[in-house]
Amino acid sequence: MYFLIDDILRPVYMGVYTTSGSDISMAITALHGDIYVYTNYEGLEYMESKWYSGEDLKALGWTQEQVDIHLNTSTASYFINGDNLSLTSDDDRTHIYTRKK
Repeated sequence: MYFLIDDILRPVYMGVYTTSGSDISMAITALHGDIYVYTNYEGLEYMESKWYSGEDLKALGWTQEQVDIHLNTSTASYFINGDNLSLTSDDDRTHIYTRKK
């Protein structure tokens, strides 16, 4: 997953995606320090610009609860129509992504 930070598109989460029928599961296994360098989220110290696994985060002093909030698995329903990918979460929020040509 990517987020726009200071007008630069940066990768912030790494993980594994699997599909079954019309469901897609996303297991986030690492996060990139860039998102925290700019936001200092939850009052945490600034992080280096590199990938962090759950063990890396705990070594920095994160609690297991903090790690679980960020490195988790979520499932959504998906539908592809032409160049559009629609993801609908369990709380019925739908996000539509359009493929660039």
